[in-house]
Formats: sequence, C-alpha cells, structure tokens
Amino acid sequence: MSPPAPVLVHDVVPAPPKIHVPVAVEDGIVERAASPRLVRLKDGSLVIDTYWRILSGDGSLENPYRLPWELLLSGQGFDLAAPYAELPDRLKWLNGKHVSLKGYSLKSVTAGASEEFLLNDQLIDNCPICLTRSVFATVLVKVKTSESMERGVINVYTVRGIFKAEPSIQAGFLLGVYFLNDAEITSRSH
Repeated sequence: MSPPAPVLVHDVVPAPPKIHVPVAVEDGIVERAASPRLVRLKDGSLVIDTYWRILSGDGSLENPYRLPWELLLSGQGFDLAAPYAELPDRLKWLNGKHVSLKGYSLKSVTAGASEEFLLNDQLIDNCPICLTRSVFATVLVKVKTSESMERGVINVYTVRGIFKAEPSIQAGFLLGVYFLNDAEITSRSH
C-alpha cells in the first residue's frame, strides 16, 4: 500500500469567514442602552453590542464575567498603531472588571516558576506576534503566586483576574492588547 499523496497548498480551500449573527434578545432586559449596549438574558448570559455573548457573571470578584474568545477576537480589524486609534467600546468597557477565561498555554522556555504566562485561544507556541495568529487571541496573565510550568507540556487553564484592554506598542509593533492582572488559576489540565 502506497502512502497518501501530499496535499498541495493550492488544493487547500480556506474556511469561509465567520459571519456574526445577531443574538436574539426579545426576552432580555436592557442593562445598558449606551455603547456598549448590554442585554441580560434569562439564562444569565449578557449580550454585548448585539453579536457577542458573555456566558455568565456580573464582573465582580465573586461572580466574574465568563468571557468567550470571540468577544476578544472582535477587536481585530482595528489598526491600533494608527494615530488616535482606539479599541471598540465593548472591549474598553471590560477594563477593571473581574473576568474568567479558559485557554491554552505552552511553556517553550526553560522550566521553572513564573509569575506570568500567555493564554491563547488555540494551542500555539505562545508567540503573540506570529504571522499565523493575532494578538487579539492572546492574553498576558500575571498570577498572584508563582506558577510552575514544565517545558513542552500543554496546559489548559481557566484563569480569573482583573481584565485590562490596552494596546502595547513597541517600535511601531503591536505586541499585545489584553492583560489579566492579580490572576489565579481556577482549573487546570494537561
């Protein structure tokens, strides 16, 4: 039996772009009419700006917002290196609020305890400026206590902390946008 034929780049069909469909909010209660518009649904989720759903929470320490990556990725398309560029209100509104987020981390440098690590929406080698990924898909997490991570081990973490959305630009390059401070890991798996 011969090995399968290689797949050529020109034979790969890219996935169609994700189309954002408005979330039905007829039975919801408007918590905020100004930008960003917030509607609380009966299931406890919060619809922000018609298209994105915060899964649960109220932004407090005891009940943090449970964020989906789609909301963070919604900042893509904004040239934050341009003069006077700003993040959308729906992302700036989250500043200072307690949030919870689940993602991947792969320690690619030497093993040992660290007080910060990168959390990603997908499993990658934690390079937030790689051409194949977006800085909007990476959160710099600063934990309260040092965390031991083994090199090359895939970590799946749910982290909770204080959210900050602020572009970090160095030498004209956008290095990061999202930060989670005073964080703690609430669940982990390998």
